Amino acid sequence: MKQLLLQHDNALSHTSAMTTEHIQRLGFAVVDHPPYNPDLTPSDFHLFPKHKDHLRRHLFDSDYAVQTEVRLWFRYHSQTF
Repeated sequence: MKQLLLQHDNALSHTSAMTTEHIQRLGFAVVDHPPYNPDLTPSDFHLFPKHKDHLRRHLFDSDYAVQTEVRLWFRYHSQTF
């Protein structure tokens, strides 16, 4: 079985003893959140609010339905969007 990875920042709720113990009990490996992530440059942030608004208009009954809608939304927009 593959080990699950959990990436989160150092917010107090993420680093509390109770949270840390629970993560260890679940067998997750914590991956540090990089202080700067070149995959999410500031120019990409305009995508998320528009995408989130679009997804709120739908009711989903499965993870697969959400994944399908996300793929369709990105296909609809040009690469320069």
